[in-house]
Amino acid sequence: MVPVLGVHPARGGRPRHERLVGGPGGVAGPRPGGGPMTGARIVIVGGGYAGLAALRTLARQRRGRLEVVLLDPAPHHTIKTRFHERAVLRSREPGIRFPLDRLAAAWGGRFVQDEALAVDPEGRAVEGRLGRYPYDVLLAGPGGHTAYFGVPGAAEHTVGLQTYEAADLASRRFEALGLRSPRGPRRRVVVCGAGIEGLEVAAMARQAAPVGRCDVVVVERGPVPLERSQCSDALRRYLVRRFGQKRIELRLGTAVARVAPGGVDLDPGGFLEADLVYWCVGVQPEPLEGLGPDPFRSTLQHPRHDEVFGLGDFVRIDAPDPANLASAQRAVFHGAAAARNALALLAGRDPEPVDYRPEGEVVALGDWDGIGVLRGVPVRGLAAAAAKKLIEARYLAELLGSPGRARKVLGMG
Repeated sequence: MVPVLGVHPARGGRPRHERLVGGPGGVAGPRPGGGPMTGARIVIVGGGYAGLAALRTLARQRRGRLEVVLLDPAPHHTIKTRFHERAVLRSREPGIRFPLDRLAAAWGGRFVQDEALAVDPEGRAVEGRLGRYPYDVLLAGPGGHTAYFGVPGAAEHTVGLQTYEAADLASRRFEALGLRSPRGPRRRVVVCGAGIEGLEVAAMARQAAPVGRCDVVVVERGPVPLERSQCSDALRRYLVRRFGQKRIELRLGTAVARVAPGGVDLDPGGFLEADLVYWCVGVQPEPLEGLGPDPFRSTLQHPRHDEVFGLGDFVRIDAPDPANLASAQRAVFHGAAAARNALALLAGRDPEPVDYRPEGEVVALGDWDGIGVLRGVPVRGLAAAAAKKLIEARYLAELLGSPGRARKVLGMG
């Protein structure tokens, strides 16, 4: 067992010696009785939906002493399914961010605010910007970042929704348009991408902006909105009709060739002037040096390292959709499944293949409208909007857990 020096900013940046339980020669073996090895360490990279689901599952199912370390460069867990609200209205702040140090402590883990840069599979350690973190099992879910697909000017002249900071910047720029005043120049907001994120932010922008003061345009290179969605053609027709009633213009079959300070070059369509451009086109996994781009196994294990599991947006499985469609639902499923398989591995049992099948999806079209599919049943209008709120409330109940845990997370005791 090799002592490794790590720096932990959550403890004031003081160095602390860590021991690698199990050593680089193999995964820690089973303990008597079939439970995880006493003293084994699991490191979770990423405090998003996947990482927190893994943390909760470990707290509920582990037996014996097990050290769990949660790494993330940000201090908060964020509710990304509400970023379309926060990217337009700064007043939608409550209930979007929760401190990771309190969440980790409430669920029996320890949070370290650090960015994971690389993994040393042979030495069984995560290399962070501020320290080195040994593990017996690694659950890697660093998330993803906005994909610009090489479109010139997209990174420089658009706002996105992938992080809280990006959504906050977007809302500040939307507020700077001065749309609260009944008088002023007419504005135009362009949303690139007609997936769930793009449609939701377009609907929220229209809800916040008077029709007479602001045009809202959604640009999509595909032939239909929600092209990779579970929604039926009937629900798409409802969406198109409602967008027409809300005065939101849909430009389908139109690609963004370039983004400039004052607008976007469209193909076809030429230059479209815009005061604010939202980029909601796609997500790419965060790189984690040392693991490579190979698809993970159906057990969520790395193809060459049994003790490394992939979670959420970071992982790609050699399987057709919906196995690789990024979503909060998929991330939560991965986090729980990987945690169960990690415990099985530590107990000397074979991890089980996972089969992700989404229960449905809901697209908010403002606060009081939406479309979706819930376990095969189509919903629309107010029923869909209410369903989305209930889904978010259920997630928060899972995140906060018992009343005692909730008080700890919320700083009430």
